[in-house]
Amino acid sequence: MSMEVRTRWGHGWKKVLVHQDGFQYDGRSFATRKDLFTAIFGRDNRMPLDRYFRRGKWAPKVPPQTIFDVLGGASRIDLGGLGTCRSRYRRARQPKRHREVEAPIVTVLTAARHETGIDLARRAHEVRKLLFAGYGAWMARAGYDPEDVLQEVYKGILARNMGKSRFDSRKSSFGHYVHMVCGCVLANYHKKMTRHRKAEQVGMAMLRDDGTVYVDAAEAADGIPSEEMPLAGRVWSPEDAASYQSLLHAMSTTDAGDGMVYLAEGYTRTEIAGKVGLSPGRLNRAISQSRKALKKRIAPSTVSTG
Repeated sequence: MSMEVRTRWGHGWKKVLVHQDGFQYDGRSFATRKDLFTAIFGRDNRMPLDRYFRRGKWAPKVPPQTIFDVLGGASRIDLGGLGTCRSRYRRARQPKRHREVEAPIVTVLTAARHETGIDLARRAHEVRKLLFAGYGAWMARAGYDPEDVLQEVYKGILARNMGKSRFDSRKSSFGHYVHMVCGCVLANYHKKMTRHRKAEQVGMAMLRDDGTVYVDAAEAADGIPSEEMPLAGRVWSPEDAASYQSLLHAMSTTDAGDGMVYLAEGYTRTEIAGKVGLSPGRLNRAISQSRKALKKRIAPSTVSTG
């Protein structure tokens, strides 16, 4: 045995069949009250069935019948002739005329169908405007390509369309939902780019007149002294050239890399410490170690004059 009830106006006034072993709603079958309300509300609100369908103690109260209802309605009883007592100083009351009142016209409003998910084929330009309006300045400060971030936002919306967090017009506005999605996507994108920057190194370190710079590997290879290459007025052997190149690489990865360049240009150690961002004591130790390494590697006995 089944009973037919209706959902509320806000949920479309749809038919629900209540069976002994479950429910049938919108062409689907549900075994429990929780599953039924999840389909109606989008979540389980723990509301009793009788309260939602207005049954039992939640049913609309019917006003008690009066004597007029029992006798067939007040419109058929004329009470105007009861008060006909005459007085010397008071005029008898005239019977009241009962005017006919037309029944009110009840307009049944069909509940509008709510939208779920975002169709990017129609609303991609709106997502683009909301992203640039809310996070354009932040992306510019971080140095991110806006088009790359926009594609990540599109991917995030498509993933949510297939999951449980898709857009529902009954729960939030379109702008608020897109703004929250953009914030989540940008947070994940920032973490990913931070990991890339920590793990990546572009180019190879090389000493130049303006300090330590990172150049392309091919350009760094051209700077390696070759056999019989004159350097600082001397001709170096291949072993000395390789030793010199390893020294340059070691200096470029230590604190003394830029400090030696500024020292050769005539700056004081206090000025050098301010430029390279080191304390004077740490800079002095780095310069001392570099000088010892230079004296050890560039010895007069290993260099032949040209």
